[in-house]
Amino acid sequence: MAAGDADAEKQIAAFVSTVLSDSSVPEDERVGVLLHSGHAAFFKKVGMRFYTEGTIKLREEFETARIENMRTALKQFPFNSLIFRLLVAVAQRSTGERQKELALEIIHSAGAPPGVKMLAGHILKGTEPY
Repeated sequence: MAAGDADAEKQIAAFVSTVLSDSSVPEDERVGVLLHSGHAAFFKKVGMRFYTEGTIKLREEFETARIENMRTALKQFPFNSLIFRLLVAVAQRSTGERQKELALEIIHSAGAPPGVKMLAGHILKGTEPY
């Protein structure tokens, strides 16, 4: 995205809207476009901090933004297994309260696939899925 270029931002928003409303595009691809557009919004927000502070310092902030992007995507695609697989992967990498919160969110979600719920259960118990 051309940072600050209002026309480019409008074109990207129009593209995202068009892809999301086109049911002939496979759902996982529409989800990917939605998630990537959320990442672009994060990078626009942090701007030059990404280059001056580096990814290590922005990791927590980016992870929080990713989780919010996934939650937003789940509102539009509440039964999409790709989003739940991504969310459980974040839960596996997380620690403490964030890990517990994400695992419980997955377990209590009607749209989460059984395998993802099982993994979330292992995360909560601190066990390995064998």
